[in-house]
Amino acid sequence: MATMYDIWKTVNRKYFKALARFTKSGEQEKDFYDYCGGSIDVFYLRECLQVKPDLIQFVEGGMLEDDEFDSIKRATVNPPVQQLTPNKKLKCELVESVKTLAAKLKPSTRHSLIKY
Repeated sequence: MATMYDIWKTVNRKYFKALARFTKSGEQEKDFYDYCGGSIDVFYLRECLQVKPDLIQFVEGGMLEDDEFDSIKRATVNPPVQQLTPNKKLKCELVESVKTLAAKLKPSTRHSLIKY
């Protein structure tokens, strides 16, 4: 049974292939569906992006600009700890990521999360 993530990756991959064919120089067809290979879900995604163009960056880039953070700046602020096992290093990175996200939360939301 496919997970939602697997379904998304499949549709996203098909969308990129159709988009590449659709935007290829010299192609004369104006209907995106002709490049979808009969995949209605890819065509539906394209139509949704026409209605909500602010999602194009997420679909084509994988992450919204507000959710990105500068990993180079983060590395200079928090230098990596020496001699950590891979498991401990992963835990430290997870904690730092959670702290970064918590700092972006509104104070009332952060307070209610800490309260419980």
